[in-house]
Amino acid sequence: RLGARKVGLAVVAIMSCAIMLMSTTTDNLWHWWMSWGLYGIAGTATATVWLAPISGKFHKGRGLAIAMVLAGAGLAAAVLPVAGNFLTVNEGWRHAYLVIGAMFAITAFPLTYFFWRGTEEQTVTHKGDAVQSAQVQPASLPGMTVREGLRSRNFQLILFAQMIGTLTSIALGVNLIPILIDGKISVGHAAAKNKEQGLGATVGQLTGSWGHDRRSAK
Repeated sequence: RLGARKVGLAVVAIMSCAIMLMSTTTDNLWHWWMSWGLYGIAGTATATVWLAPISGKFHKGRGLAIAMVLAGAGLAAAVLPVAGNFLTVNEGWRHAYLVIGAMFAITAFPLTYFFWRGTEEQTVTHKGDAVQSAQVQPASLPGMTVREGLRSRNFQLILFAQMIGTLTSIALGVNLIPILIDGKISVGHAAAKNKEQGLGATVGQLTGSWGHDRRSAK
């Protein structure tokens, strides 16, 4: 209804603000839950928004293109814990949230605003150098209704698999560093261990996409 670019800009703004707002957290548990709830709203929209132009523009090698976009998450998971720990040790955890949120806003917002060209936008050239963007109405595509889709076996299998995978990965991610610290590993080394998980995720995405482009997704 709005296009991926407009929603993407909103996602960047909300997520940046949510991260920086965590620096104001008090000892009230509801304050903590509210901050993460706001972040979660933006976070769940991220993958859908970023992948929309990729799915529309790539037909050959689409799996690899999607994996290259998602690889950013793995690289961030490798770098951010180390950067966050460094900022926390030297400046305090409140400062760390402010810096990480500002870093995301400074990099993602200009890239999305100036360079995003979603499939809902079409560039029309007139008289050589004069270029203007025209909105293109979404095509009327045949397929299932929302109700039919929700009741389909394929959707339910994918939903179940995603739910199990997400629950386990988030549970591991939240508790990994505390477990390592309990095992007498320093906070800095525990944060650095996340690099292996992030790099492993990147390798898995690229490997999966390589197979997806050569075999059926199923």
